[in-house]
Amino acid sequence: MPAVVSPGRSPAEIARALIDGGPLGDASRDGAARRAVAWALKDACYAAWSSEPPRTVKAAEALRRFCDEQTSDAEVQALADWTAGIAAITRGCLDEALHNLERAHAGFLRLHQADHAAATQVPTIMALSLLG
Repeated sequence: MPAVVSPGRSPAEIARALIDGGPLGDASRDGAARRAVAWALKDACYAAWSSEPPRTVKAAEALRRFCDEQTSDAEVQALADWTAGIAAITRGCLDEALHNLERAHAGFLRLHQADHAAATQVPTIMALSLLG
């Protein structure tokens, strides 16, 4: 099922519902709304990174499920790769983290979103320092 994007619900509310195991119901056909939910899932992943690592993993998994429903959206894919990298860091899977963060970086570069591509380098540096 596609992800729920209901009138009156903010992207952050939808993201919280998806993270908490809510169903992937009726998706908005509006690409901007889908991307807003994907960004809200990425923000939730980051918010939980240092304080609640299991929730980081849940956010990344929710974004991956959401991405699987939105496979044609390159920005959603790059966000899913980015959060997968963060989740891998919290699990200590640093090679996996670097692979996903590299994919996110490349995805944002293809979209000509240099600022977002650069932002993926912060967790990349962290993963490299943990490996080093």
